[in-house]
Amino acid sequence: MADPIFEKPELVAVYDYFDGKRDDLIFYLQLAKELNATHVIDVGCGTGCLSTLLIENGFEVTAVDPAKASLEAASKKPFSTRACPQLSQMVAAARWIAPRKFRAVLS
Repeated sequence: MADPIFEKPELVAVYDYFDGKRDDLIFYLQLAKELNATHVIDVGCGTGCLSTLLIENGFEVTAVDPAKASLEAASKKPFSTRACPQLSQMVAAARWIAPRKFRAVLS
């Protein structure tokens, strides 16, 4: 179940602005590279900041988040499924993800 704050589109719309520059995401990018991952699952992807960085660096990404409003915000970013078909978005709790093989699971 999503935190109620992430279900409100008007709050999700400003989330990235208030979150600021995400220097922490470089760590996850490097980790995925070190694992030789090609397909990464981004659990709790929120508005898709990490997913965007991973896709820009050639990874296939499955983005999962229980908050539909967050995924809708993520779908408006440059990597959306219309612009980048390698992204698969799911509104789901992590325990409901269909069995697949991933080289890296990041959250």
